[in-house]
Amino acid sequence: MQSLLEITVIHGYGPISHGVRENARAVAELLRELGIPVDYTEVTIPALDIEDSFEPVVFVNNVEVYLPSVRADVEKLADYLLAMVGGVTGVGVAGFPLPPVANIAA
Repeated sequence: MQSLLEITVIHGYGPISHGVRENARAVAELLRELGIPVDYTEVTIPALDIEDSFEPVVFVNNVEVYLPSVRADVEKLADYLLAMVGGVTGVGVAGFPLPPVANIAA
């Protein structure tokens, strides 16, 4: 049984938040199509991108990850998200093994 992948997008209003939200939605949809269970949540903050010094934030299983605000290759983004959280399946979307993720203690 695969574990649930929790994706949370905290966004405001503006083109940057819109782009990040669209990329996150596309990744969540792709992962679901591949049979990986995804819990996708969006949280809207009443702030404007840039003007209020706000940048959208994405968390995957409580790990902050970067998603671009411009359209990107969804398969590569999915591989990146899986690698950042240690992988759910142990295999990337393209079928190649995921690289090991090092835990750096502060």
